[in-house]
Amino acid sequence: MKPKIFFLFILFFAKTNAEEITADSVCAPFDVPVSKNEQVFLELKADENFSSPNIFLQHIREKVATNKKLISAALAFPIPFGFVGAHRIYFGSKPYIPLVYISTVGGCFGILPFIDFVVILFTKPESLGKFENNNRVFMWAN
Repeated sequence: MKPKIFFLFILFFAKTNAEEITADSVCAPFDVPVSKNEQVFLELKADENFSSPNIFLQHIREKVATNKKLISAALAFPIPFGFVGAHRIYFGSKPYIPLVYISTVGGCFGILPFIDFVVILFTKPESLGKFENNNRVFMWAN
């Protein structure tokens, strides 16, 4: 990797004070001239009002929300994980909830995990938060 790109990578991800970022501090160890675009980038980094949203992180957050729904639905499917309440462990409920699932032979022979599976499938990914840390046996009941 070229030294100039390496230092720009460090500047982009490092948590430093904005006043410390200058073209001289980036290129001083290697005496590499800074291009016009890189100089503008460094000036914008030093500006306090400049904030660039990281599109890559936004994309990851959206994927995590979608994947959370898929993972929880797969864990709620009665065979094999729904019978032991694995989806409730994934959502962070108290330890006695999976014990209820196990002691009732998979939530009344798989009926309760199947209802949980259907509810999770038809819930929007943004509203899955109401199931997190939910300590009711019937997590979907109001």
